Amino acid sequence: MAEVAKRQIEDIEYVSLFWGNSNVPAIELATRLAQLAPPGLGQVMFTSGGSDSVETAIRLARLYHFVQGRPQKQKVLARERAYHGVFGLSGSATGFDAFHEGFGLLDPGIVRVAAPYCYRCPNAGTSQCCAVDQTAKVIETEGADTIAAIIVEPVMGAGGSIVPSADYLPRLARLCRDNQILLISDEVVTGFGRTGRWFGVDHWGVVPDMMACAKGLTSGYAPLGAVIMKDEIGRAFRETKDHQLHHGVTYSGHPVCCALALKNLEIIEQEKLIERARDLGKRLLEQFEEFREFEIVGDVRGLGLIFGIELVADRFTKEPLPIADQEITDRFLELGLIARLSRGLIILSPPFVLTDEEAEEIVRILRRVLAEVQQRVKGQAFERGSETGSKSSKSTRN
Repeated sequence: MAEVAKRQIEDIEYVSLFWGNSNVPAIELATRLAQLAPPGLGQVMFTSGGSDSVETAIRLARLYHFVQGRPQKQKVLARERAYHGVFGLSGSATGFDAFHEGFGLLDPGIVRVAAPYCYRCPNAGTSQCCAVDQTAKVIETEGADTIAAIIVEPVMGAGGSIVPSADYLPRLARLCRDNQILLISDEVVTGFGRTGRWFGVDHWGVVPDMMACAKGLTSGYAPLGAVIMKDEIGRAFRETKDHQLHHGVTYSGHPVCCALALKNLEIIEQEKLIERARDLGKRLLEQFEEFREFEIVGDVRGLGLIFGIELVADRFTKEPLPIADQEITDRFLELGLIARLSRGLIILSPPFVLTDEEAEEIVRILRRVLAEVQQRVKGQAFERGSETGSKSSKSTRN
């Protein structure tokens, strides 16, 4: 990756993509993304990151309807407890009140709809998904002729590592088609192999109208995002004679970033890292399922290398633990595991190159901390000190 960056900097380090300009890495990367995306998504607009991509997708959705003669379709449906970024539109689409505190809801055209809490829903696995039914009611109330798009994460990340039931996304896609509403898939987390397939929507056979991407596109070696959209959407912008596409960011399609993305995708494919994510994820989830023996574990869920382990004081009432998330996080760190806790949910997204030995160590540390937390809930304090020795230091560095 370092050599790729060096060579590209020595060739062309930067050129603006405005006014019809481009560069070879950007053209090659757009071509590659069109090959990897679901069928029909052959148009690419580059951004600088995830929030940029969501911002761009929402703007393009509204503009698409505008140039198609439907200027009243401006509202965007976004789910509760969704995370889509922190900018004006993306931040408003994010469904956590904490991200709006002090800023306000910067886009009043965002309308909140239900998230697919399928893991705790009695209708999960049936054709009566509550979240889709509630979304349909919102569309009826707001008026389909006022709604431009709905944005969803195929697997909700910050909102709880929520994997929807088999019927949720297909039904939602049909609902969108029936009402001329664009379906935007936020693949910033789930794209490029995290779920064990190239994109999250691939698990459900759904073809969205747009996909917002970032993160795994370069594996963090450089900041880059993209919106991959259906051909007819890109064609609408090119063919309109009355309106111009007044949108773009300075570093979109940056040649160094695009060159790194191309090499990154090549490595992911050649080293079969998506298959690795799928197989290792399946094995880890099976081991995590064994944690249900602990009374404090309310649920275990995941797909590929995205996991959520829900901690509760009572698994039937879902009463929260009387222990702060930060205290448990600190305990993980003491034992050599970097794990995120959010409202009692352990969120794990390990790297694709996680070794079998490191995976086993994650399971050992989780089991130990869960046992300690259960004891703590019953009135006993954490036992300080590490059993993992030098391995914990290695894991912390990783």
